[in-house]
Amino acid sequence: TSFTPMNNPFDPSDRPNQYRFTLSADAELELAIYTLTGDPVYRKAFQAAIANGPVQIISWDGRNDNGAIVRNGVYLLYLTNLTTGEKATLKQAILR
Repeated sequence: TSFTPMNNPFDPSDRPNQYRFTLSADAELELAIYTLTGDPVYRKAFQAAIANGPVQIISWDGRNDNGAIVRNGVYLLYLTNLTTGEKATLKQAILR
């Protein structure tokens, strides 16, 4: 699974960042974001349909699950295909 950020680093006060990924079939996906020390920051499950094309986009506004903008730093993003078990990981820098 290809999983790439449109901007790295990104400033969440400017606009949400978008992430591109490829899909070979309809799937239930989960985006989970953690600090480098493993603390959970954000989690979102969603459906993705191949009818929308193989290249898909999801966005993250730089906020945690409580709605607060996260601190400057590097975060680990995990995109998991809950249908197949495939995982993709990337590092995202936040700079405000």
